[in-house]
Amino acid sequence: MGMVGVGRAGMAGVVVFSGIALSACDDGGDTPDQPDQPVASIIVEPADLTLMIVDGRAVTAEYTATAWYRDGTTSDVTGDVTFGLDDSRMGTFAGATLTTRDIGGRAEVRATLGDDAYGIADLTIKLQASHVDPRAADLPPDPGGLFGGGDAPELAPSLVYPASGVLLPPNLRQFEIHWVPAPGSEVFAVSFTSPLIDVVVYTTCAFPLNGGCIYVPDAEVWRSVAESSRGNGPVAVRADATDLAGSRVGHGEPIEIGFSFSDMRGALYYWTTSAPEDGTATAIMRFDFGSEDQVAGERVVGTEMTEGHCVGCHALSPGGGTLLTSSEGSDGAMVLLLDLSTGDPIVPYDSTPPSAFSSWSPDNKQYVGVYANEQSAGWLSYDLNIFDGATGEFVATIDVGGTENQPANHPDWSPDGNRIVYTQVGQAVNFDPGTIAPAEQGSLRMVERSSADDPFGPPVELTIGIQGESSYYPSFSPGGYNIAFNRSVCTDGENGGDCDAYDDPGATLFITGPQAGATPVRLDRANAPGPTDEGRTVVENSFPRWAPFFYLKQAAGFGPLYWISFSSDRNYGLHTPAPGATLLWMAAIYDPYTSVGSGDPSSTAFALPFQDLANDNHMAQWTSGVATPRSR
Repeated sequence: MGMVGVGRAGMAGVVVFSGIALSACDDGGDTPDQPDQPVASIIVEPADLTLMIVDGRAVTAEYTATAWYRDGTTSDVTGDVTFGLDDSRMGTFAGATLTTRDIGGRAEVRATLGDDAYGIADLTIKLQASHVDPRAADLPPDPGGLFGGGDAPELAPSLVYPASGVLLPPNLRQFEIHWVPAPGSEVFAVSFTSPLIDVVVYTTCAFPLNGGCIYVPDAEVWRSVAESSRGNGPVAVRADATDLAGSRVGHGEPIEIGFSFSDMRGALYYWTTSAPEDGTATAIMRFDFGSEDQVAGERVVGTEMTEGHCVGCHALSPGGGTLLTSSEGSDGAMVLLLDLSTGDPIVPYDSTPPSAFSSWSPDNKQYVGVYANEQSAGWLSYDLNIFDGATGEFVATIDVGGTENQPANHPDWSPDGNRIVYTQVGQAVNFDPGTIAPAEQGSLRMVERSSADDPFGPPVELTIGIQGESSYYPSFSPGGYNIAFNRSVCTDGENGGDCDAYDDPGATLFITGPQAGATPVRLDRANAPGPTDEGRTVVENSFPRWAPFFYLKQAAGFGPLYWISFSSDRNYGLHTPAPGATLLWMAAIYDPYTSVGSGDPSSTAFALPFQDLANDNHMAQWTSGVATPRSR
């Protein structure tokens, strides 16, 4: 049966979706007052209602529904329809009475009659709340009363994290706001303002660091701000300051943050080192964005399974069941395959051919690897090698024309399984020829096949390797529409450690298309130093990797985006990485289908808050699922 009609109060005429009329026996057309008339539409009133929740106190509203019939008559059907919200987070109905919950937003009220007839109305819920930071000490009983004094620009705090324009997933949690206070500041008001929310938090400098203050929203504040703003446009964040007498107020300059409609999903596995004073222990850590309880990275495996050798160059099967680690980098690259559901080895350490950098096929059955160390006995290949994912045994070589001075490196297998992108080394440097360690003049190349039963064809050149520049660390986006990669440029015309694809201080993020002739696009917003990186025009942004899902910036299917993670040596606001260390960062990539060639599609980046800031964290790898792990 087709839908007959749907209407809103205030609309001119009746909206008819189908020429099929509801007869007296049709579901939705039979009411006590008009049993024999087909329904043309349902009108819900109030048609456009705005409610205000103040300090979490629930608000109720009464709705009515009126049936319009084909003969022009009407009937009150409030008691016969079923009312509901398309976003149940915002409220619930008991009959025709709406009771709000504790978040704001925009929603549609739907009144359904039978199976086919319904009407809709617009609902806006605004949230107004004031909070006292539970971590703040020595606040007066009424801190809000201190902020009525005269304007004092000299007291204005300076927000230094996050940078304006950042987009956040609503389920991030543990997010930090950093500012540098002016002398004489004692009490602060951190406000979040948009057309839907007016939330203010009163605090002190509860977490002082490096001459500034850090505020971490508690669960209640984060829910109010993030859930009310999910997919609903930018939020202005500002820090104001006063003294304990409230005699004058410094109003800081606001920044803008936003929240995606979609939650972050997937699990992130990253390599971490110990604190700088003990640089011997390394481990692979995991954070599951699907967990509502996890707040810190969880250790998965360390050197206990690799005879004391470091673990680092790792790859995860897309489903999250198997972890491949390569120890000792390019000097050894001995492989361990670990079953993440049990924590036990599938293939013991150093019992299969080595692979320094690896990437799994989307069906989890094979991985592609590279290894070209002439100092190692028994195995040598300058090309791409395919291995069995269950046994680690060598399967085949993809001949890409690699040589002693120009081996293949950094492979990444596409989501459709029919393409592999990799780095073609232009000139091996720093180490003996025949290794895949630091190398200049890297370019991106790709091999392709028509199906899994066909061989890969000859390499296609995606970028050109030139003197003084290197492109490397390629990574396919979900769906395979784009490739993220790094590019470094030498400052001295020679290899000085800054264009050799190894810990490059000038590593910069780009994306390009997976075809010859595509124009690489520099991700300027994601690459940009933060407010506390004074004097630095370039920061290291290395090893980009895509979160494995498609996301939405806005509701109703609008604003497609992906997320990209990378490691960076920039300051995390008031936090400063140890010398030579990096932390994990993330940024949104908007409109991934059309972004290449149409300008910078990236957002401002944010630091991932679950990592141990005392460590060097990098080489993040994603999986779509999480096996039931046994932490080791």
